[in-house]
Amino acid sequence: PLQELAEQIQDDHQEANAQLADIAEDLLITVPTELAPEQQRQLDELEGQSGVQLETTYLRQQVEAHEKAIALFEKAQ
Repeated sequence: PLQELAEQIQDDHQEANAQLADIAEDLLITVPTELAPEQQRQLDELEGQSGVQLETTYLRQQVEAHEKAIALFEKAQ
């Protein structure tokens, strides 16, 4: 189900963020503590939605975000 997927994504991102925070600390880099404007926009878009509308919006956002991440990774190689 979608809720399990969302929970897995959240767990994976929390773990990755913790690892990145450790690396940033070692490099004396300050990590933002607030959501980026795009992330806040996505969260705002989800608020007030439910059911199929919420699921559709969430899945679209996840696909878009992961496509952007893949493109950045490929560009860096």
